[in-house]
Amino acid sequence: MLITDVNKIIKALPGIVLFISLLILVGVNAIRILITIALFILFYELFRKYPLRNNWFLIPLTSEIILALSIMFIITNTYFYDELAVFIGVIAMVLSLRIADSRATAALTLLYVLYLFYRGYVNPAPPAFYLLVNSLLIFMTSFIITIRNSILMYRIDFSEDIIDRVITYLGILLIIPAAVILFILNQTYTYMVLVPSIVSAVPMMRRFTGYISAALILLTLIYGVYPVIKPYWLGVAALILIFIIMYLRPTRLRFVKELKPPISWLGAWLGGKYLIDDIVATGGFSYVLRGRDEWGRIYAIKVLKDKDSRGNPLASDPKVLSSFKKEMSEYLLIESPYIVRVFEVHIPPDEKIPYKSLEDYLNEPPYVVMEYMEGGSLRDLMREKGPLELNEFVRLAYLITLALSELHKANIIHLDLKPENILFKDRNRSIVKIGDLGAAKIMVGGKSYVSQFSIAYAAPEVSRGIADIRTDIYSLSCIFYEMLTGMNPHIHRLSSGQAAVPLINSYRPDIPPELASLIMRGLELNPSLRPTSTEEILAILSKFLNNAT
Repeated sequence: MLITDVNKIIKALPGIVLFISLLILVGVNAIRILITIALFILFYELFRKYPLRNNWFLIPLTSEIILALSIMFIITNTYFYDELAVFIGVIAMVLSLRIADSRATAALTLLYVLYLFYRGYVNPAPPAFYLLVNSLLIFMTSFIITIRNSILMYRIDFSEDIIDRVITYLGILLIIPAAVILFILNQTYTYMVLVPSIVSAVPMMRRFTGYISAALILLTLIYGVYPVIKPYWLGVAALILIFIIMYLRPTRLRFVKELKPPISWLGAWLGGKYLIDDIVATGGFSYVLRGRDEWGRIYAIKVLKDKDSRGNPLASDPKVLSSFKKEMSEYLLIESPYIVRVFEVHIPPDEKIPYKSLEDYLNEPPYVVMEYMEGGSLRDLMREKGPLELNEFVRLAYLITLALSELHKANIIHLDLKPENILFKDRNRSIVKIGDLGAAKIMVGGKSYVSQFSIAYAAPEVSRGIADIRTDIYSLSCIFYEMLTGMNPHIHRLSSGQAAVPLINSYRPDIPPELASLIMRGLELNPSLRPTSTEEILAILSKFLNNAT
């Protein structure tokens, strides 16, 4: 069994390989081996937690090589002010990669460039290596800041393994040799090289973040004023303080400009509270995003669209918002292990509605924060497996009906039951929950709004504005039919205009007659001919459930 994902190690190798190659040319000693370890920690922490989407794999590769060259310059050069120039460039580049505040990073980069102009005035003929390293740092930092809207670095949600913890603690422990190098060996440049690696590991040590940051600052300040006052080291202390604050400060970018939703929220903080790292689904009137709060808790976040597919306003329509708020707020009152929990319903203040621009909508859209269902939906399962085996069908059908029964006991009719709204809490799909309560009740332009594919599961009486428990039972029977055959029975009625649906036994002869009769009764156009309650369905399913187990 591997103790880590090999890909995470590979991401941190190119810069290290180059650095070790250069060390062979200039000489290897204990301090430089320590710096090699520090560089590996920096690259591992930086690109493990904040990888890049799409095909921007050359960004980390090039960045590591440039950082390795920069560190090589710092440890081989002896002139402080040239070292300081490269150190500022390293900090600016690391912060640009870490998706720190773009404006602050751009300001630091501008400071870096101005300092280089000043050094060029003082020393018109700097070494070639100095020119090469600073040129690369300026180019890469500016490039990353410029294309930030395209590359979209984001934080991955994963459980830490052994190597993750080892590297995190190793990065924190670097503060001990850093103190020795600064105070005893008096190698100030080496200390500067170790600081970014230590700071990169600090966010993973949430309990001790403040103490470690304070220790770094204190070390630098003490060295700057004792035993001899060294004003230029006070400048280094201020620079390290800026680096720590910007690195640890949570990025609160609410959306990425010039990109359309939902892509514009990737890598940004929705509402300033939830960091979005994935798009789960896109429906007829909403986006479903995956996000986490600042404590790392994962949620599914449903965001109401600005407009529907027909161009009708949604998020900007006060009537839609009122209905959305009412339905979702009622959802908050439901406490059941079979219903997806809702933690927050956010509606913008009245003075912001209607939105004046798309940017206003992106900055503060209406959204609902829900329990994250890791196992995906029933639709995902059916796409993966096709028609289900009878034993698996009975198990899932019983759990789905049990969840619907809980809803009916609370005097709530779902009205939008479909495979997309039946969700699994875990990857083993052992816990089934129902979501999207009341979504079909949202009104647009005075008409009943039905999200995509809902029409294929809706009972005929819904179009007439009539609904009761048997309406949900019709939708449930459509789902059962599709789970066993791979076909939605409603498609026959929509395509042919005929009321009759082919008997389920014609596709699945292995289905027991009593179970087949139950499903076909649920598909009756006349509500009075359908099962009268979920309890009746549970009673029949339980017989086959016991036989299956």
